Amino acid sequence: MRDKINIQTSQKPPVQRRRLFAKAFGSGFEAKSLGNATTIEIFDEIGVYGVSAKNVSDSLNAATGDLIVKINSPGGDVWDGIAIHNELAAYRGKVTVQVTGLAASAASIIAMAGDRIEIANNAFLMIHRAWALTIGNEGDHAETAALLSQIDGALAETYSRRTGISVAKAAEFMRAETWFCGAEAVEAGFADALASDAEHAQAKFDLSVYAHAPEALRDQRLQMAMPRSPVELEKILRSAGLSRSQAKAVSFGGYAALSRAEPVSSSQIAALAERVASATLELKRTA
Repeated sequence: MRDKINIQTSQKPPVQRRRLFAKAFGSGFEAKSLGNATTIEIFDEIGVYGVSAKNVSDSLNAATGDLIVKINSPGGDVWDGIAIHNELAAYRGKVTVQVTGLAASAASIIAMAGDRIEIANNAFLMIHRAWALTIGNEGDHAETAALLSQIDGALAETYSRRTGISVAKAAEFMRAETWFCGAEAVEAGFADALASDAEHAQAKFDLSVYAHAPEALRDQRLQMAMPRSPVELEKILRSAGLSRSQAKAVSFGGYAALSRAEPVSSSQIAALAERVASATLELKRTA
């Protein structure tokens, strides 16, 4: 059921100042049309620093025929998530959503816009209550709390309509930050069918911001902490704002310490990260 999400509020959405999740290899956005169908790939966080509502809107304006939306996203900005959901709900053709790796938080809202939702057995879908940061007095915090309550109510209704569960049950899932594997998502009504397993997730994300991420997904953070080559380390440093020459100097000069054969403890990784951050800051100061 492709219904739009309507939230009536005079409060302006907060401006997103930075990425909510670390940039991941293999992440991004792509739309491609072939014959009478268009495929949109949402493989990044939701929002202006990843996949924005404008990205999707522009692609839908140029789309032809039915739509396949592939999702592997840790979530992000709830307003962009709602806007993308509504854009897909209004699309004139059939919308098939395929969760290939992860549809968490705002990305799960987007997934609910599909006429048909497929999820890989080794993929996950997560729903929770909306978050926000407020700076101000008691009145400012009260306004934000009221807005969050309104958002949660609207999203619980959306999950309820799509799955057939009660609004109260959807709200219960949200309060608990509930993670569903592929089979569980189908059983609970958040997906219509299992798709074949995705052999290689398009992107892996640091999900430490979430309280109950499955162990299999938490391991991604450790995998991300260790670049597999000097070139990968250089890409990370470039994403952090270093110039090409600065990134090369750090990555090739310091990579030997990273590529030791013996296991590296979490404390060693933390210490190394601190040294890299310090060196990066010094390079920026002298640039």
